Amino acid sequence: MLIINTPHNPTATVFSEADIARLKALTRHTDIVILADEVYEHVVFDGAKHESMACHSELAERSVIVSSFGKSYHVTGWRVGYCLAPAEL
Repeated sequence: MLIINTPHNPTATVFSEADIARLKALTRHTDIVILADEVYEHVVFDGAKHESMACHSELAERSVIVSSFGKSYHVTGWRVGYCLAPAEL
């Protein structure tokens, strides 16, 4: 399993298209599962664009995506989150 965090807090790193391409190449023809922390998916600046693992079929089929309503909708005290994954995972 690979655990990734994009967009990342506190470094503000957002995976680029090249990063996504590298991730695809790294996991292709493997059984690696990706745990993608996308809690800050809506908190990006300077024209950066978040690319969810769900947007890429090759990654979506092997990803467990974790997110939260708290960061995007400013209800941080509620700690309401969710995850998305293929049924097989």
